Amino acid sequence: MAEGPDMISLTPGNQEQEWISANWPAATEPPSNSNPVKHQVWLVFGATGVIGRQICRMALSQGDMVMACSRNVKSVVRVPERWQERLQIQSCDVRSRQMVKESVDRTLQRWNRIDVVVACASAGVVGACEEQDEHEVRAQFETNVMGLFHVVQTTVPFLRLRGNGRYVVLSSLTGMVGTPGLGPFSGTKWAVEGLVESLAYEVAGQGCRATLVYPGTFDSDEASRSPPWRHFVIKPMTADYSGTPAEYGRRLILWLNPTRPTNVNRIGAILWELAHCRNPPLRLALGSDAVATMRDKLRHAVEEVEDWKFLYGTMDED
Repeated sequence: MAEGPDMISLTPGNQEQEWISANWPAATEPPSNSNPVKHQVWLVFGATGVIGRQICRMALSQGDMVMACSRNVKSVVRVPERWQERLQIQSCDVRSRQMVKESVDRTLQRWNRIDVVVACASAGVVGACEEQDEHEVRAQFETNVMGLFHVVQTTVPFLRLRGNGRYVVLSSLTGMVGTPGLGPFSGTKWAVEGLVESLAYEVAGQGCRATLVYPGTFDSDEASRSPPWRHFVIKPMTADYSGTPAEYGRRLILWLNPTRPTNVNRIGAILWELAHCRNPPLRLALGSDAVATMRDKLRHAVEEVEDWKFLYGTMDED
């Protein structure tokens, strides 16, 4: 049966997922003899996405328990029999606070705890800022920002009271670099940046950690040939913006299909390890293109500050 919108496939293929250490810096205190791996309970929102699926697979293959949540999961689930006892499927639209709460409650009822919260749910519209209507813009903010806010507010109390927990939030390079043709989507990811960084500071003293993940361009997995940009709606370009920088967003999204240098299976393995690090980073770029983009952005920001700092002194009072 081919995978469709009503199906989540977690079949691992010919082999189980393999845990290969990412050689984490010692300061992160990665899994080791002094920090042995413990089975964890994962609450994954956006579990039918390419990365969400890989996270679920990796966690299940390592003996963890997973609550896989997605608004596209309805009735049909394909999963190896040996994993069925450790996997629960929940229909959830993160735009609904009530549905998010029900997902959290069901996880607690099943396993009595939550160790890792993964936020992968995302929606985007490709088109110039002027040409996206209010409904399209609001829909992106409702999913990407308010959806994450619902996830955070309904899970923080439980993680905080336990004095332990991890948030793994899938961001985007558009959250670091404003992207023409993806203005509102980029705006949602900038909001995610501020929300998660603030959250990380607020809960760090209570044993919880949060990490923003920036995946580079990545391939599809074996179980699904759906493109990695399937959560984007691509609007037709009007004559007013034809040949302008606004076309870049559309070209970028379509370029992702044939150009995927980052292995999505490796992303799943790294994020599983990340959840077991005692001191994970606040930001994690995955893929050479992601690292290069972040470096260029930060270098440009520093250069711009240095170029214009002569004006700052005139603003100070004598």
